[in-house]
Amino acid sequence: MERETAILSAQQLGIGYPTGRHGVKEVHGGLSFVLQRGELTCLLGANGSGKSTLLRTLSASQPPLAGEILLEGKALSALSEREISRKIGVVLTDKTQTGGLTVYELVALGRQPHTGFFGRLDSQDRQAVEQAIDAVGIAHKADAYMAQLSDGEKQKAMIAKVLAQECPLVILDEPTAFLDVVSRIEIMTLLHRIAATQHKAILLSTHDIEQALVLADRLWLLQKGCGMRCGVPEDLILNGELDTLFDRRDICFDRAHGSYYPSVQWEKEIVVEATDEILLHWTVNALNRNNYGCRIAPGGPQPGLPRLSVKSKDSLALHTTDGIQEFTTFADLIGYLKNTD
Repeated sequence: MERETAILSAQQLGIGYPTGRHGVKEVHGGLSFVLQRGELTCLLGANGSGKSTLLRTLSASQPPLAGEILLEGKALSALSEREISRKIGVVLTDKTQTGGLTVYELVALGRQPHTGFFGRLDSQDRQAVEQAIDAVGIAHKADAYMAQLSDGEKQKAMIAKVLAQECPLVILDEPTAFLDVVSRIEIMTLLHRIAATQHKAILLSTHDIEQALVLADRLWLLQKGCGMRCGVPEDLILNGELDTLFDRRDICFDRAHGSYYPSVQWEKEIVVEATDEILLHWTVNALNRNNYGCRIAPGGPQPGLPRLSVKSKDSLALHTTDGIQEFTTFADLIGYLKNTD
């Protein structure tokens, strides 16, 4: 099954960049992986971990230092630029200066690998452009100038341009970097749908870890000095692989909620009980932010520690040796705790 669906693979790949007239800097060595058709793969890692270097190498923008990349079973290094442009579509992070083009004109540029020297569009080319624009949901903007679009719409237009290339492999470098939360979700959902419905392999780098954990079919975790770990998100999460993705003791991964948060250096402790998981999560969040370490009840007797009982968002009771204080908002609770410190 893997051989049938693999579009790109590498064994013992070394990546890096030149540092001088004859020198090179190796960023990673010994990388082995496979990209599958029909899947969205998200590349995660800290700044400086080598994500952009890896993407440039896989898109043939720079050569590998060691090993070989196979694209549909053929050595990438042996393919011509024209052959590669028909197989790999690339969307970069940088904002491009395309304001003077209409959406249709921009997307039509994606047909260049197929149109020959003069770049004239025939009926098949025009159909491919129209289908690409429709696939990303901006058909109503086809005649609008790029300068008139929102950042999210511009990114959809750039994705449509790649779709018009009709490439089996699409590589994107931080496609949601400049977008608001709604646009980020839309773009990630769009890419996941395109991978599945158009049977493409889509690889993107991103810092939007929460969306990657929800929508990625596979994750590539790249860590400086530690190589790359690949797998289905749930396997990597439950195996603890995301716990060490960022080599920082002051940052922790919350397996229950799929997000990173600052580790708590608490000065005081408190016992917390809540009627449901949502109330418990946000109660602990409020207390951690205010330097309280939380022990979750029931956990046996906790002599000497205050206890916070949360029945609802407007029914909070703090039990201390001085008695019971009741609050109707977290703001009131936090204000009280600050005044009694």
